[in-house]
Amino acid sequence: MPIETFLDHLRQPEYTGDNRCLPCTIVNTIIALALATAIALWRPLAGALVFGIFIILIYLRGYLVPGTPELTTRYL
Repeated sequence: MPIETFLDHLRQPEYTGDNRCLPCTIVNTIIALALATAIALWRPLAGALVFGIFIILIYLRGYLVPGTPELTTRYL
């Protein structure tokens, strides 16, 4: 599978671009940082790699944790 096809499969335009939810992005980035920090305490390079992957997922999908857009809309 070409990389473009794979990235297109991950993209969710309803949560990115002009539709991006800033509170969702902030909450998910904090979650990503916390998880990557926990992993980095065990293996620093793995923590950095995981954080990079998390940020790419947040960029492409608009969120890291499924359900975040609905939860943030309800509570923030």
